[in-house]
Amino acid sequence: MTSQSPFAEAGVVSAPRVTDRTDPSVLPAASVRWAVTPTMNLRAAYGATLARPIVREVAPFLYPDFVRNRTIQGNPDLRTTAVHNADLRWEWYPARGEVLAASLFYKAFLDPIERVVLDRNGNATYDNVDGAQNFGAEVEARVSLGRLARPLRSLFVNANASLIYSRVSLSPAQQVNATNAERPLAGQSPWVVNLGLRYEPSPKFSASVFYNVFGARIEDVGRFGLPDTYREPVHQLDATVQWNPSPALGLRLAARNLALQPLVFTQGPLEVLRRDPAMSMSLSAQLTY
Repeated sequence: MTSQSPFAEAGVVSAPRVTDRTDPSVLPAASVRWAVTPTMNLRAAYGATLARPIVREVAPFLYPDFVRNRTIQGNPDLRTTAVHNADLRWEWYPARGEVLAASLFYKAFLDPIERVVLDRNGNATYDNVDGAQNFGAEVEARVSLGRLARPLRSLFVNANASLIYSRVSLSPAQQVNATNAERPLAGQSPWVVNLGLRYEPSPKFSASVFYNVFGARIEDVGRFGLPDTYREPVHQLDATVQWNPSPALGLRLAARNLALQPLVFTQGPLEVLRRDPAMSMSLSAQLTY
């Protein structure tokens, strides 16, 4: 990636700034499944994954953040994040289309990328921290309400909930400027809840309502005494209706943010940003030949 200002003074040629990198990686993975019964499994898995920096994170120039009225600077020296994932999962399929499951998982991050405060004016950049660890548990259920009463057999409930404990590891040099040396990994909520209700009386028609909420999570890591900036929980309520009158035609109506919930960012006791998104609706058609 080559960047150069188009606003150089007349007769002055500025040297372009170049980011040129290749990051080869080997990613091993393994899993094992034990069929405890014909409808019950116990699974264990390990996998190595990556979180590569995106273009704007390594871009060697400033760009404006119009929403927060600040600038953000890329960091060409960012390292790719390596992630080691391990999980243990129990799952039971009581009937076709139904599942009950519980999982334990662990993630170890090497060089995770976080957005951090660049100066006391609130401008930001991206940086790697030494490491981080996540420990978590998740429960999941997908069942038909026909178990309660036969007229409800076309209604299905989906639910999952997760609890996550997250902590970063900072080098001595990173601790010098850090406001909080003990904190969760940026972007990681301590809990997440998803609920869904689906009505499907026939293969041609379905209607669904989805609810999601997550715990407060760090958006910008505080430095130089400035507190971490948190994204506060948002209760998201969406709905979709799908109708396929023929094998060649599908119609879909989708609505988002039915609860009209605000998006709030806080830094210590201060509310630094508040947005009130409107509800949105869309209608789409799909033709298959």
